Amino acid sequence: MIVPLDGSARSARALGPAVKAATALDSPLKVISFATELSRAVVESELEEQLEAARRESPGVECTLRVETSESVGQGLLAYLDSTPGALVVMATHGRGHSSALFGSTAAEVVRHRSSPLLLVGPDCETDRFEVGGLMLVPLDASDHSEQIIPVAEAWAIVFGNPIEVVQVVSPEDSQLAAAASVREPIIETDYVHRKAREMGRALDQELEYEVLHGEHAGPTIVARARDYGAALVAMTTHGASGLSRLLHGSVTADVVRHAPCPVLTVRPASLHEE
Repeated sequence: MIVPLDGSARSARALGPAVKAATALDSPLKVISFATELSRAVVESELEEQLEAARRESPGVECTLRVETSESVGQGLLAYLDSTPGALVVMATHGRGHSSALFGSTAAEVVRHRSSPLLLVGPDCETDRFEVGGLMLVPLDASDHSEQIIPVAEAWAIVFGNPIEVVQVVSPEDSQLAAAASVREPIIETDYVHRKAREMGRALDQELEYEVLHGEHAGPTIVARARDYGAALVAMTTHGASGLSRLLHGSVTADVVRHAPCPVLTVRPASLHEE
């Protein structure tokens, strides 16, 4: 498990969820950062203090620090992550520290280039509410892209035993289209999400909850559901190309990451890496 830090308190917010996940997995935790030759000693000292606090809270987790020399945080981080393709990366999406790197843009670069799952901790995330086995919200939009989060969510739930709620956002415009097509609205709205919940439930040998959410904008609707129902985690892809409400375009996922009260487990569909 890898946690990129930049020395700021905001980037260090990723440590809490990362330590919880590492504890549950009995996995070592590697903190990676970047500095110039002149600032390296100072950077290592600052980050050791942050890491020592994490060690005190979870003494059973093996935490190590690695500071590499690089003039570009983004390029340095991508190169390092390329050498660890299977590791879970846990990172905050905003932070400005010694590297003068805005972690929002750095995280975006990682999302664009990494095919493995990422656990993103946004600025509105209440890190104390994160539990690895807590309620997982899985937004889908009937597109192949959005459904590529399903095996990731299932794998997480198999390991940690999460209850899952599968949701789909339907806008007023979508409801009007259904009415114009003379389709009974409750049927067209619930059929897809119910079917996906059944399929995932069979794979996990559990009964999943499902819900159609109504809202003008998908991002705020998902965030409200996560907050109101105590979700510990939202799992969604970073892009969607079709679907009734065009739910999972990158801007929607970015909106959820930015405002969700919990971390967001995300993956970029393999087909987008090939584009």
